[in-house]
Amino acid sequence: GILVEEPKSLKKQAQIEQDEAYARELEAELNKNINWDDVIAQVKEKGKQDNAILRYQALKRKPQTESQARKNMMVFLKNMAGFKMDYFKGMSYDDIRPVFEKYFNSNVTVVDYEIHTENNKPYYKIIRANGSHQLLLSFLSLLRNFDREDLEMLWKIVQERFSSSKPKNFSDDFLLITLKAMFKKPDVEA
Repeated sequence: GILVEEPKSLKKQAQIEQDEAYARELEAELNKNINWDDVIAQVKEKGKQDNAILRYQALKRKPQTESQARKNMMVFLKNMAGFKMDYFKGMSYDDIRPVFEKYFNSNVTVVDYEIHTENNKPYYKIIRANGSHQLLLSFLSLLRNFDREDLEMLWKIVQERFSSSKPKNFSDDFLLITLKAMFKKPDVEA
């Protein structure tokens, strides 16, 4: 069999031609309303923004300077080990590095937590075995500062605490629900 295409009816052909003409008119009207100078200016501005972003990313790829590393170590020691910034005055990078390594390399386990309220904001007060503690405003910051072992230890503590009682406030409840979701084994049936 040979397939022969039937010629389109004159009405259909006329409608198609009319639609094409109308589409060309609309496109011409749309192009007339576009200010091409503005479009070119926008493209140039976008190029400038991209250059600024590329410069920023290049700066981020550069290795840390010694003074930046010194500052980061000081902030870590202040937040994690309870040092005061005055302690580091007059100390060089080489003086701070051994102190930093001592605290950074020690893996102190979490032994307890409390919900501590300051200025009507609940903080998670994480208490470690060596007596140090950390105040964290959000659960997200807790996750950023913890490793897997810390989270597992916190999960055990939370399970023990709420095995016989229910959470008394939103923060306890949120902590329990979130940790439960993280550590609960998925119920998979194959």
